[in-house]
Amino acid sequence: MVESENTYDFLFKFLLIGDSSVGKSSIFLRFTDDCFSETFSTTIGVDFKIRTLEVRGGRRVKIQIWDTAGQERFRAITHSYYRNADGIFVVFDVTNTASFENVDSWYQSVTKMAKGAKIVLIGNKNDLTEKRQVQYGTALQYAMGLGVDYIETSAKESYNIHKVFNMLSNALVDEHDSRHEKNGGGASTTESTFVFNSQPVNPQSGGDGKCRPC
Repeated sequence: MVESENTYDFLFKFLLIGDSSVGKSSIFLRFTDDCFSETFSTTIGVDFKIRTLEVRGGRRVKIQIWDTAGQERFRAITHSYYRNADGIFVVFDVTNTASFENVDSWYQSVTKMAKGAKIVLIGNKNDLTEKRQVQYGTALQYAMGLGVDYIETSAKESYNIHKVFNMLSNALVDEHDSRHEKNGGGASTTESTFVFNSQPVNPQSGGDGKCRPC
């Protein structure tokens, strides 16, 4: 991750949405601060951070990351943040069937209010193998039916957290290059690799496994 945020080639707005307690804030904090807390804290409205990544070709992508509240009473507030989003992560908890069943409602909201945004379905908490209620194949088939990508994560184990942000950023850059090429701006130097093949395996920690202060 590139710490300097003063210069960048692309600016993207990403949102994390989904039911309360599915781990949106944990994904948010693991990516932005490399921190995880076992204590559940309800997000009030929205939380916001900025991070800059270096993607293929050495280009810098500045990401505005919005963590939204999942409770119904905050929907009117959080819906206003959908507009002009470039990428949206719809998150559910693989140990909670109800959160998966509610994905359709979240997806319908996105397609109405964030037209053109690239959507990724995230099944979080895949480290809780014994508590799993939603099978990988079930979620993958559902995502394929919607025409979106599916990936499983574990904020606790830092599994696929940075990968999903990096891959979505690369996909949007590739999309920009493709449009540029079609408009006569020259050949694109990259190919889209926005394809997830994450299997429901026991995750390995992407860091030292220690929680840093948030």
